[in-house]
Amino acid sequence: MKKSSPKFLMLLLVFVVVQAFIFLTSSMLIKFGAAIPILYIANAFLFILSCLSLYIQTRALSNKNPNVFVRAITGGMLIKMMGCGMGVLFYYMLTPATFNKISVVVSMVFYLIYLTAEVAMMMKSNQQHA
Repeated sequence: MKKSSPKFLMLLLVFVVVQAFIFLTSSMLIKFGAAIPILYIANAFLFILSCLSLYIQTRALSNKNPNVFVRAITGGMLIKMMGCGMGVLFYYMLTPATFNKISVVVSMVFYLIYLTAEVAMMMKSNQQHA
C-alpha cells in the first residue's frame, strides 16, 4: 500500500462516524426539522471532496518547493468551499419549495468536522515529512 493510505482510512473513519451519528440521532434530527436523506448525501459529498483535497495536498507535500504545498492547501480549500456552495445552490434549485435550511446548517457542521480531521492529518504528515 502507499504511504498516504492511513490518511484516507482516517477520512473513511470520519465518514463512518458521521453516518452512524446521522443514523443514531435521526429521530432527534427529524424533530428539529432536518431532512435525513439530505444529510446522508451531504456526508458522502463532503467525503468525496475531502478525499480529493487530501490527495492533492499529499502529492504536494513531497515536492521540494514549499510554495507548491501552500498552493495545494489553498486549492483544496477552494475546491471544498466551491463544491459546498454549488451543492447548496443545486439543492435549492432542485427543490425551492422544500428547501431545508436545518439540513444545510447541519451539513456545514459536518464540513467543519471533515476540515478538522483533514487539518490534523496534514499537520501530522508535515511534521513527519520535515
